[in-house]
Amino acid sequence: MRSRVIREVSLRRRVLFTAISAVLGAGFLLVTFLALAIGPIMQQSQVESMRAQADLALALEGNIALDQVAEAIAKPGTSVVISEAEDFSEAGIANNFTVQNEADVTTLEVYLPKSQATLSLSASNQQSSLVLIQILSVGIPTLLVLSVILLLLLNRAMTSALQPLDELTVLATRIASGSRGSRLSHATQATELGRTA
Repeated sequence: MRSRVIREVSLRRRVLFTAISAVLGAGFLLVTFLALAIGPIMQQSQVESMRAQADLALALEGNIALDQVAEAIAKPGTSVVISEAEDFSEAGIANNFTVQNEADVTTLEVYLPKSQATLSLSASNQQSSLVLIQILSVGIPTLLVLSVILLLLLNRAMTSALQPLDELTVLATRIASGSRGSRLSHATQATELGRTA
């Protein structure tokens, strides 16, 4: 009859592998979630800021000239264009915002009824792409460093925690080799190893 070889993996390796896998998996999920969530959040914030600019333009319209309206609502990173509406019937109504999100630019348009003009606000989406790159370039190396630290801490903890089991293994090896008088030297009965001794 042929004996089957049982493949044994040490408890220390299994615990370390499980812990590192869990930390890396959770960390990568967190970094991925942040990276995917930050883009839409930043775009929504950008649209809200542009709506506030458009609301200000609607409030100022008719009180000051259009070029002064454009200067008053201008913000860094946002392009402001006020042009005459060519067809007033199709230009729309006030407070009807049209938002177009493209890969690299977000544009908001609104009709200014008193001036019969169209206000176009455009802003670049590059900021959200830069934040995504920063999250990935900082998050992944941080995860790797934390994994190495966790590996070292767990290895130390596992060595300490498994020391009694290692002593028991050495004793079992001695007894198996014929040294029947060998004993464990643990005096306390509060631990499993002490009760075994």
